[in-house]
Amino acid sequence: MIKNYSLLFGIVASIFICLYLSMYILRNIYYYFENKSFRKFINKLLPIFSKYNLLLLILALIFSLLHVIFIFIYTSIFNSGYIVLFILILIFKFTFFSSKNSNTNFILNILSYLLLLSLFVHYFI
Repeated sequence: MIKNYSLLFGIVASIFICLYLSMYILRNIYYYFENKSFRKFINKLLPIFSKYNLLLLILALIFSLLHVIFIFIYTSIFNSGYIVLFILILIFKFTFFSSKNSNTNFILNILSYLLLLSLFVHYFI
């Protein structure tokens, strides 16, 4: 039964992670494509994602922590889920505790793509 909760928390965490990452992906797509109708569509979506981005990050971190806590009994320390959690903690750190002189937008953009890659590795390998 604990393993079922762990899988449920993992699925919910992955949904929140994908919603969090969609802002960064849509923003990069906006800059690379020149299609005006596609840019209008992205312009309608980006304010929604940017408004709830911090909430999505906090919920993703909470559900990822619950996923790791419940599955810790059954897995080794070398599980790929810990990489996802580590990258989420780094994103949380750079979002809330960033310094004034660093370029946090670039770092968060890189970390978001690393999070997406590690999420794929966690689910498919």
